[in-house]
Amino acid sequence: MIDRIASKLLPTSDALELFAQGREAAVLMAFRPQADGSVSLVFTKRHDDLPSHAGQISFPGGSSDPGDADHVFTALREAHEELAIPPSSVEVIGALEPMSTFVSDFAVYPIAGVVAADLPLTPNPSEVDTVFEVDFAELIAIREKRELRRAGMTFTTEAFETEGGLIWGVTGYILGQLIDRIGDALEPTSPQR
Repeated sequence: MIDRIASKLLPTSDALELFAQGREAAVLMAFRPQADGSVSLVFTKRHDDLPSHAGQISFPGGSSDPGDADHVFTALREAHEELAIPPSSVEVIGALEPMSTFVSDFAVYPIAGVVAADLPLTPNPSEVDTVFEVDFAELIAIREKRELRRAGMTFTTEAFETEGGLIWGVTGYILGQLIDRIGDALEPTSPQR
């Protein structure tokens, strides 16, 4: 399953060469293969009192620091800071095209990695309210377009109503791009004749 997912993603080196307008940031799309053959993705819910994106659901990640070697380093560093995932325990398998956020002016580089299902995820209490996982097939099934109103603006966004809360905004957009790119990798393969 992971090999099929990886084959649909951009090679990480190619994605890092692409440009997006804004302050550079990276997120880790952490895939967790399960014993039953399914694959889940890890999400965090940010604290309600944070200065930016308060209370929103996101992939682990954040702004690039001046000392970060590249966007992969940023994504792994942030996942370690937010969820105590050791960078050495993540197998990076590819990436998506970077995307610009219009409201917060970030250039977000989504990096895909595999994290063992039994690796503990420990939320950093200063940044993360909760951490949860959603089965990838369920994300495909609950995907919808939804009209939302925030800060006096009405807009249509990719939306995913999960038990952990509503995924929307840039995280919803990244998730939509991910599903469009790799969704058929979850379909059973037909036997060779």
